[in-house]
Amino acid sequence: MASVHADKDNVLYEIANEPNGVSWGAIKGYAEEVVPVIRARDPEALVLVGTRAWSSLGVSEGSDHTEITAAPVAADNIMYVYHFYAASHDGVHFDAFRRAARELPLFVTEFGTQEYTGDGPDDFGSAQAYLDFMAEEQISWVNWNFSDDFRSGAAFEPGTCHFGGPFAGTGALKPAGEWIRDRIRTSGTGA
Repeated sequence: MASVHADKDNVLYEIANEPNGVSWGAIKGYAEEVVPVIRARDPEALVLVGTRAWSSLGVSEGSDHTEITAAPVAADNIMYVYHFYAASHDGVHFDAFRRAARELPLFVTEFGTQEYTGDGPDDFGSAQAYLDFMAEEQISWVNWNFSDDFRSGAAFEPGTCHFGGPFAGTGALKPAGEWIRDRIRTSGTGA
């Protein structure tokens, strides 16, 4: 991928998306092997390193970010990845994320307003608390899932993609899709 995209300055390389069942040491070792390969082709690239336990900074397996701060990846221009699902990851997860943000460069490459399965009821209050904190800390984020699958976390109503839209406006959006659309449209505006 770095060979193909090295001349582009808008590409982020995310390695080890949602590693689970492996130690931080294994993830760190993998990153320290892969980052130099990317750098050989794209020296200025930003590399995003997944964290333990489905990119929860280890929280979903009983740890926290301190395993990363104790043994960070030996590379420049990297950020560590955090994922959350608002209806499942408030409380302990949110508190751990806030502490980690004080010590690590973070990027949220996946989040949803519902449960960690990508389904179930939306928790817009918890999701907004995360977004407010990320705005304060200038942490970038990406929402999951820009599709029309059956889960409540999918942005579009089922069949929207198959029938080619409509993609403009809010008519084909599920509640989570409409909520995230509003957040994208006001992100960075101070609204």
